[in-house]
Amino acid sequence: MDRRRFQELSRIRLDEARALLESELSDGAFYLAGYAVECALKACIAKNTRARYERKTLREAQELYKAITEPHNGVLPWLQQNW
Repeated sequence: MDRRRFQELSRIRLDEARALLESELSDGAFYLAGYAVECALKACIAKNTRARYERKTLREAQELYKAITEPHNGVLPWLQQNW
């Protein structure tokens, strides 16, 4: 899926969340609002990467692994502090 599709999905899910809030359906609204953020994050990632199913070099794999796991600035340690 490309970046523009993720952007579109983010807007759609947010519109759906608003509609559910207006109907006082909080659980679904909460879920869809979070999903809108997830789609927006994927749009940001897609902007800076090629299709994730392409073959990668060892160096690219090492760089991604480091960005995810680095103790002070890695994505996963930050997420784990907030889950």
